[in-house]
Amino acid sequence: MVMNAIWGVFKSVTCFLLGLLPDVDVSFMETWTYVKDLLIDIFTGLGCLIPFGSLFPLLYCTLSVWGLRLALAVILRIKSFIPLLGGT
Repeated sequence: MVMNAIWGVFKSVTCFLLGLLPDVDVSFMETWTYVKDLLIDIFTGLGCLIPFGSLFPLLYCTLSVWGLRLALAVILRIKSFIPLLGGT
C-alpha cells in the first residue's frame, strides 16, 4: 500500500515533467535524403584524401590489443579474489 502511494507520486511527477516538455518539430526529417547524400559525398571525398582501407587493419590491431589488455585486467582481478591463486 505504501509502495503504491510512492509509485503514484513518482508517476504523477514524471507525467507532469514530461508534459512540460515542448513539442518537437519533425519537419527536418523531410530533408533527410539531402543530408544523407551530403554525408556520402563528404566521406567519398575524404576517402580520396585518407586511405581508409589501409587504416582499418591498424584500427583492428589497436582494438584487439585494447580488448586483450581489458580481458587480462579482468582475469587478474577475478584471480585476486580466489585464495589459492595468489594476490597480485
